[in-house]
Amino acid sequence: KALKMDPTNMDVRLVLAALEGGSTDLELPRQYVEALFNSVAETYEDTIIPVISYQVPNELVTAVTKSMAFDCGCASGQLPANEWAVLDLGCGTGLSAASLRGTAMVMAGCDVSLNMCAVARRKGLYATVAHTDALTFLNQQAPVAADLLLAGDVFPYIKDLEPLLVAAVRVLKPGARFAFTTEEDVRGSGDSV
Repeated sequence: KALKMDPTNMDVRLVLAALEGGSTDLELPRQYVEALFNSVAETYEDTIIPVISYQVPNELVTAVTKSMAFDCGCASGQLPANEWAVLDLGCGTGLSAASLRGTAMVMAGCDVSLNMCAVARRKGLYATVAHTDALTFLNQQAPVAADLLLAGDVFPYIKDLEPLLVAAVRVLKPGARFAFTTEEDVRGSGDSV
């Protein structure tokens, strides 16, 4: 009934999609995502992160470190010290920047939430934090400029990933890494990183 009364109500559409099987092809409007994260930005790390035991930034760093070990054939990889140019898509409050402190020579982030950007800027870990979407941000970067591209909990908000992936390939240096998360395990290993 609620959907019939207001077919544009995103909250109702998301609840209905979850009740019908948990999967949806809905592309969340930027305004919806921005309003959602604007409303929690100032308290995100103190109230939401502990409740959900959010570990995505650490998991991304672990995945990148494992990829370094694989490349060198070593038992364990080691991230370079102050060498990498890092781009953080959907940087939120800057949790990934904190996890990569000491690895990045320069780090830039973007987020659609103005308030999340403000929190990230206050931490002083990014050279720049742009209030924009991931695709626009990537298209503004110089080609072959990034050593590491991060996208933690970004893809679920983007219906068509192809343009973003094409833009990512354009900005990554040869041998660079792209660490991202998905909502579900796409490799069958029980891991979503």
